[in-house]
Amino acid sequence: MPNLVRKYKLNEEYFSHWTSQMAYVLGFWYADGHMRHEKSYRIYFTSKDKEHLISIKKLLETNSPLTAYGGSCVTLVVHSKRLFQDLLLLGGVPGKSNVITFPKIPPQFLPDFIRGYFDGDGSVHRIVYKASKKSCLLHSYLLHQPHLRYD
Repeated sequence: MPNLVRKYKLNEEYFSHWTSQMAYVLGFWYADGHMRHEKSYRIYFTSKDKEHLISIKKLLETNSPLTAYGGSCVTLVVHSKRLFQDLLLLGGVPGKSNVITFPKIPPQFLPDFIRGYFDGDGSVHRIVYKASKKSCLLHSYLLHQPHLRYD
């Protein structure tokens, strides 16, 4: 099979090994990212804060461009079958908003994941919807943490 040349550089092993930075980016993606596979494997990071996406670009070691849309949002799209598959292994799914569950995170990286999630979501509050990404994620996490109470 011929060796394909990438249009944009990218560290395709980024989600293969746990680090504080990887857990942070994973948390950010869980809050404000999505993934699609149609003609190619695409992972999206979206934010109103362009500086967050510039930081994520550096961490992913990519020169993929940022794209502005909708007036206030910026998106980073990376194309990688390897990253896509690694995200699947970490609990990511296409169309995750209503079906996502809390990923299995090594305890030492949990604070980094949560920091990334909050940086992506931008708020902390308790509102329980019948079906939402936030309530599903919280309930999924608490089911796996019997020592925590949710009142």
